[in-house]
Amino acid sequence: MEELIQIYSDDSPLTNEERTDIERARTELGATWCHRCEYCQPCPEGIPISTVLTAQSMTRRMPFEKATSMLGGAMAKTADCSECGTCEGRCPYDLPIRELLKTRQEQYSWFRENRVWA
Repeated sequence: MEELIQIYSDDSPLTNEERTDIERARTELGATWCHRCEYCQPCPEGIPISTVLTAQSMTRRMPFEKATSMLGGAMAKTADCSECGTCEGRCPYDLPIRELLKTRQEQYSWFRENRVWA
């Protein structure tokens, strides 16, 4: 908490290195980055939306077995999506959640087969 307070209290401009790091993160995350705010929840179908949408990050940072163990159930639930759109109406970032759920499921299937995120 103290570190966060210090960051918000510091009014010095960003360094070139900090700007480069921010731009790298923006490029990597793209415009469809889930902020895990959970405003999309609860899903009427019980889909853990933010878990599914952040699967790529999890698979990059965890051993294969751990990632598949943690994500398997969440990814299986994406098949239950009725495409009601309730989640998208709640998302303050206007993410195309229904489309992203399908995309992440396809990417996860590729990951399971190839042990690398597509």
